Amino acid sequence: MAEEQDRLLFKSRRLLKAMVSPEEWFRTLEIAGVAMEVSMNELAFKVLNGPVSILNLVAYVFFAFCLFCQRDGTDVLKQPLRALLVSLVTFMATIEIVTVVYVFYAFSHFYVMDFLLFGIECSFTTVVWLNVFYFSQIVPPQSTFSIWLKRNIKCTVYSVMIFDKFLFLADIPLILLWQYNINSTSTSSNTTTIQDFLVEPLAVLYFSRLVYFLLSLVVMMASSWATVSYLRRHLKNMESSRSPFTSSMHRQLRVTITGSLQAVLYFLCTTWFLLAHLLSNISHGRFDSNSYIFFTVMSMYCFGTAINVGVGQSLFRNRAVGWWHKVSDISILRRTSVTNA
Repeated sequence: MAEEQDRLLFKSRRLLKAMVSPEEWFRTLEIAGVAMEVSMNELAFKVLNGPVSILNLVAYVFFAFCLFCQRDGTDVLKQPLRALLVSLVTFMATIEIVTVVYVFYAFSHFYVMDFLLFGIECSFTTVVWLNVFYFSQIVPPQSTFSIWLKRNIKCTVYSVMIFDKFLFLADIPLILLWQYNINSTSTSSNTTTIQDFLVEPLAVLYFSRLVYFLLSLVVMMASSWATVSYLRRHLKNMESSRSPFTSSMHRQLRVTITGSLQAVLYFLCTTWFLLAHLLSNISHGRFDSNSYIFFTVMSMYCFGTAINVGVGQSLFRNRAVGWWHKVSDISILRRTSVTNA
């Protein structure tokens, strides 16, 4: 009887700890014999991600064609907008290539996954500075900082794009050294010494990237909110003064709407990644162990980004409409020839 009471008391104490600590919650389930693992079914993963990832890849290949094969005298993009779009399309296409390969041939190679994370991080920051660029072009500068940003937007964007590449690649040599040290035939004492030496710089780089990631999220939301607030006030003033709705206002409104939707998508995706990283750590790898949920979230993010970029950028939209008209004309000619025959 006493043993039974002690056992019940032990369980109740562990359940109370589990209510406070998520890590203790996973441990409690493990002791209770419950295999708590959150993952996605392979069939559902392939059915959902196969068509979406292929469609995304086709869209980004089309965007790349529009950027690198522009028609003479038309659809000329100024810098830094062209550099931002080239960076975004390149990294998004890379992500989709890796995703398509993973859908049909699952792999777990460390270096490929690390390269994929590099592409994701670069695409995230590119989207942030694309919104900042439109903020500087749409919202009239009022403060000293906004005046400086508008005058130096090109230099600022180029500097940030170079900086974040160095930041995201800085840990690669240290990780390679770590892996080489583990696989080498050196003595265990030397191996431990080198690993202890690498722990601190890797931790500093990790938290630096995390801070930069969160700072980018703040910049993204702030620039989007400022642009939406300005256009809202401007539209009210136009309505009260009965001013005509110009084509430039149409373009600004379209870019602001797609940029705001992209900001919401960016917020949801980054929040999910931070939550997934936390759950993966406290569950000791039992959360999304096959990375199916990770790739699914990225496919949905890339799909939403493709829609926003395609609708927001006149270069892509006009080229798609032109191709659609050509295809329609060819189909009409074929029907006419078949009818006449």
